[in-house]
Amino acid sequence: MDLLQSSDRTILVEGLSEREFVNLAALESSLLAREGIESADCYVAYRPDNTMGVLAKVNGTEIWDLDRIQSALNLG
Repeated sequence: MDLLQSSDRTILVEGLSEREFVNLAALESSLLAREGIESADCYVAYRPDNTMGVLAKVNGTEIWDLDRIQSALNLG
């Protein structure tokens, strides 16, 4: 079950064994705090494998690949 709370843009992802909360506004703030990033929009969408995922659209003065974004968010 995936729920989106529009007021503070927090997402609840509930699985069989755990609950995970993702705060989209906090992800955007973390990305915007990095030098070279001018805008960051995070949102939830269906991925090609028909599961929900958190996606980020990042624009800036430098090229940011997935590894660099995950490192900036301490995800990888």
